[in-house]
Amino acid sequence: MIAVTTFSPQGYEQYAKTGLQSLVKHFPGRVIAYVEGPTEMEGVEFRDFSSIPSVVDFLGKLERMPGADGKGPNGYDYRYDADKFCRKVFVQDAVFDEDEHVFWIDADCIAHQPIPEDFLKGLVTLPLCYMGRRGEMSYTETGFLGFNTKHEDFQKFREKYLSYFTTGKIFTQLKGWHDCIAFDYARQGINGRNLTPQGIGVGNVMIDSVLAPYLSHLKGNRKFKS
Repeated sequence: MIAVTTFSPQGYEQYAKTGLQSLVKHFPGRVIAYVEGPTEMEGVEFRDFSSIPSVVDFLGKLERMPGADGKGPNGYDYRYDADKFCRKVFVQDAVFDEDEHVFWIDADCIAHQPIPEDFLKGLVTLPLCYMGRRGEMSYTETGFLGFNTKHEDFQKFREKYLSYFTTGKIFTQLKGWHDCIAFDYARQGINGRNLTPQGIGVGNVMIDSVLAPYLSHLKGNRKFKS
């Protein structure tokens, strides 16, 4: 069982260090973090983000693509920040072959108590689990995702997920350029478990999920508050 995450170099001291420490204490499996600089912590397997196949080349292409950093004539719009949000997808794909049960956990999530292994396995009896949203922000909240990589339908999802970025389809065919959009399009036609079937439309939906007793998501500016 794997928990995997990534974060910016400055994000380590700002929030990721605390999040990782909580996962080491409470997650019942390996904790892997892809980083862009030397980082050490007992219990965490740090890997060089640039070692992921094709990621350096892809990010180089994004640097030459106007607006791929979310900055446009009307200011910053996170919905088009492919440079930031594609990284999560590359990292997830990089560990899919290593374990049957893979969980993506945003680095600004805090684990409060031991998370039972059987509980986590129960979330991914289908190929995927996710936190759905409704209304204006109807795309998935991807602060926590679960993957059953041995499920017979998982490969159908995997073949589409990262390829939305690497083929450029996300820029020409989808309504946004971030990982949530890619995830939702890739899971079309694949049965998954929505952890927030009654979830609110915006903001932090984790509090409405079965994860709430174990994890808190310090979304947005919450992660910077003391």
